[in-house]
Amino acid sequence: MSTDSEARFTRLLEKARSGDEGAREEVVAFLYDTLHTTAKIYMAKEREGHTWSPTDLLHEALLSLGSQIFKDAPNRAYIISAASIAMQRLLCDYARKQKTDKRGGQWTRSPFDEAIESIEREGLDMESLREALDELKKLSPHQYEIIVQGYFGGFNQEQIADHLSIAQSTVSKQRDRAILWLKAQLQK
Repeated sequence: MSTDSEARFTRLLEKARSGDEGAREEVVAFLYDTLHTTAKIYMAKEREGHTWSPTDLLHEALLSLGSQIFKDAPNRAYIISAASIAMQRLLCDYARKQKTDKRGGQWTRSPFDEAIESIEREGLDMESLREALDELKKLSPHQYEIIVQGYFGGFNQEQIADHLSIAQSTVSKQRDRAILWLKAQLQK
């Protein structure tokens, strides 16, 4: 993001924090393409015939976040992460509902990453993954953000480094540590 657009976004976010509804809409419009790309990545991992479109998922996530997100958001990375997490939780909830006998659906797992496919073969499910991610968030919010943005948000290391204002090498090291920790948690 250029310095001018970064400064513009910062001003919009400050107005949104103070309750300016127009500024809130502009913040969402400013991030919409990025968030929609994230929703597309999520939906590409879902089973064929899913009833939601990427736009549906994004809008549901934004609705679930409500206006509180603007009061809490220190920067755009926070909003992107919060929306990514909301999308992941919505899809997890959707999958859980599809699993119930009442609906007759079959719950299917989504792959987390090639690095943990071996764990997936051993029965990784979205609920276990969600619990492990919640625990990681408590222990290392930084590593959690890297995992969420990289795997669920679909961002590359350079983009994550930009969002979090850290070096790419730090993203790589923290990602590797988080994956090792998640593997250990999921094998319990």
